[in-house]
Amino acid sequence: MDIVRREYWASDGSMVTREVSGSFYGFITRERSFDRDARRRETDLRFDAGNAQGIFNMTASEAA
Repeated sequence: MDIVRREYWASDGSMVTREVSGSFYGFITRERSFDRDARRRETDLRFDAGNAQGIFNMTASEAA
């Protein structure tokens, strides 16, 4: 499992850098597109078994 460093907004508005699983980062940064017919933004929520497995493995190792 690849670990990546990414910046996130904290609740106080500051930026924090965290090391997270690449699978986790891929899951939370789903692609957004604009549906011209519906005139709205949509998020790609298709299930990705590879990303899910990476997230499950990461959380299981943290719980142990």
